[in-house]
Amino acid sequence: MLATVRCEEIAREKYKAAKKELHQLEEDMRRSPTEYLNRLSLQIDTCLSESLFASKAIKARDCILKVPYRVIKSLISEEVVNVAKLAILLLIEEKLDQDSQWNPYICRLPWQEELT
Repeated sequence: MLATVRCEEIAREKYKAAKKELHQLEEDMRRSPTEYLNRLSLQIDTCLSESLFASKAIKARDCILKVPYRVIKSLISEEVVNVAKLAILLLIEEKLDQDSQWNPYICRLPWQEELT
């Protein structure tokens, strides 16, 4: 019983910390796409440092994460300007191709045909 209670406490603590981190990411996305991308990169690094591994080989253009549109929509406020900034930054990084530190992530983004 004690172990179960402690596991529930740990789960609640992790959930609370994750929720706080998500809130911070949302604020960063609204404020500055660059800051958002930096924090997202840090989050990815953190996840990878916690031994997150693929169960099979991942090829270029493989879908490794699907985010429902309703989730994306909830993160995008009426501030279209920030979304436009993010789109421009993504285009710039995509143009840099292999010279971009974001290339491994950008090359895994879906093609427009895959979104319809």
